[in-house]
Amino acid sequence: MRAATWLDDVDPGSLAGGGFGREARAAFDRRRAWLRECGLMHAGVDQLSAGARAHLDGEEFAAIAAAESRRSARRFMQLAPGEAFRGVFERTVDGAARRFVVIGGGDSFTLVLWRKEIDSALGRTLTIRGGKSLGWALGEGRGLSR
Repeated sequence: MRAATWLDDVDPGSLAGGGFGREARAAFDRRRAWLRECGLMHAGVDQLSAGARAHLDGEEFAAIAAAESRRSARRFMQLAPGEAFRGVFERTVDGAARRFVVIGGGDSFTLVLWRKEIDSALGRTLTIRGGKSLGWALGEGRGLSR
């Protein structure tokens, strides 16, 4: 899966020369070479740009949505800003560096980024609103809203 990882946030100068630091530096160098091969990072640059990170995040999200669609034989609903989706918090799915929540409703589902506050709602009905930030409410619109 193509996705941003913790290596994309490493300061190479902070890595020790031996032990885990040496192994992390080797992984960092391999990661940078791969990013350059993919055209996501230019020579002489050691940090992933915001645009490249957004691209990788989008690829990860699409791959997880496609895998869940195959697994559950349901269609994925990409929420437009302000659009609501009502369903049950079914499970979490771990990506390369992020965790997602599967909200299922009938023959469709949506994905949202996991947050600590939503974890206690596993198995409960949620209403999710699309947009730049996650909006959700438990049950019939009562309770917590974020």
